[in-house]
Amino acid sequence: MNPIDEDVLLGKQLPDKKQLTLAPQASPLTPELALMDCGDFSIFIPSNEIISLVSSAQLVAQPRSSFDCGYLEFEQQYYAIFCLNKALQLQSSIAAAHSTIVLLRDRNILWGISCHELIKQTSPTLSFYSVPPSMRSRKQPFTEFTIINHRAVGLSSTAALSALLRLRGAKLVAQQNLTTVLQGAG
Repeated sequence: MNPIDEDVLLGKQLPDKKQLTLAPQASPLTPELALMDCGDFSIFIPSNEIISLVSSAQLVAQPRSSFDCGYLEFEQQYYAIFCLNKALQLQSSIAAAHSTIVLLRDRNILWGISCHELIKQTSPTLSFYSVPPSMRSRKQPFTEFTIINHRAVGLSSTAALSALLRLRGAKLVAQQNLTTVLQGAG
């Protein structure tokens, strides 16, 4: 690679050249992250936003709408469970390869996402990059990503995921109202 191409890739400003930013974002200290591997896509979420993991075998397959896969009860709380495909569209059933449900909380809303596995991030040095401008219009729950094992992994949060679920048509119910809604569904 010649020196000019290297400068462009590192995001350095060159005279009469359009700047291309591919250098890692300088990000503040992030909380401990967990990698949610959903098969077709993967995202990082802060570990402190995860309530628990549950086997997908515990799912009660009584969807409240065409957007969820059912619900489960965990520690006397009810969680609507959702499954996303590669295009981040909601599915009406859990993918066959998904054996884990990650229980999450966004403020007072409890819900879960099915995935293949959840892996605690042990690498202390992850470099995150901004999503390129050409891809920012996509409906995705992240604006930064990293590369792990030749695969893009988005950096997200439960707030971003719940916003995506609402955008896709999911009805997320506040914790205190969920018990009543599920009792009426039976």
